[in-house]
Amino acid sequence: MLSFDFVYIDEEGTAHGIEGGYLLYVPEGFVYGFANGTVVIYGYAPQSVYPEELWGLVAIEGNYTITEAEPPVITLEPLEIEVEQGSLVTFNCSASYDPNPNGEITSIDWYLNGSLIAHNVEILTLNTSDLSQGIYVVTVEAMSNYGTKWSEQSILRIYIPERVLTTIILTTSQSRVEVGSEMTFTITCLDQENKPLAGIKVEVHVNDVLIGVTQPTNNEGQATLSYTFQAEGEYTVKAIHGEIKSNEVKVTVEEIAKLDIYIYIALGVVALIIIAIVIMKLR
Repeated sequence: MLSFDFVYIDEEGTAHGIEGGYLLYVPEGFVYGFANGTVVIYGYAPQSVYPEELWGLVAIEGNYTITEAEPPVITLEPLEIEVEQGSLVTFNCSASYDPNPNGEITSIDWYLNGSLIAHNVEILTLNTSDLSQGIYVVTVEAMSNYGTKWSEQSILRIYIPERVLTTIILTTSQSRVEVGSEMTFTITCLDQENKPLAGIKVEVHVNDVLIGVTQPTNNEGQATLSYTFQAEGEYTVKAIHGEIKSNEVKVTVEEIAKLDIYIYIALGVVALIIIAIVIMKLR
């Protein structure tokens, strides 16, 4: 018996299909091939021309089922997904199969916007860190011993989450100063993931009175503002941006003159004691 696999021969003697199986018969110009007891009609592009002696073969008797070759069935999940940039996203087509007798999927190729990104895997994990914000099309090409088929398109939407100010931290290097001394406050702005947030201007209030607005925060999320206290007392300092408020910082401001008087009195007392000791020794 001649050796062919799933072929038919047209009226011009051109065979369509793949070589390697068994030739059965030619009803009205077609040849049916079979394997493992099942007959399959196979009809892809011509591959070779066969001699005329093959055209008039009669059917070989047998209990065979004639079926049309089916392409692979691809189950791609999910068919639509939206993720933040930098996330890992997983696509799964492991439930795909070939519906033909003894059919099996031999390879699976993954494409992103038409470009091959993975070969021969059923589950694809895609890192979106290298992808910009936008819409992407994921498709699968499955090949079986009966042919190939493209999957439905899976739509992947990648977005960049908006960064918003959630935390303001206010710090200073000291909590007590003299009247007329300049104090510098450091403001740190953080987003919803506690990451530094640049470009934020923050108001600084002393006892609920606005004393100034910082320059936009730098890449470390920081800005500074200096202020000179002109009167003694206890002060409460906080930073504000819209509805976001920082922690409160307490500052004590003391009068310079009072400090100097205390020092002079102390020095005078010490001096009197020394003089008294010297006089006693002279006697």
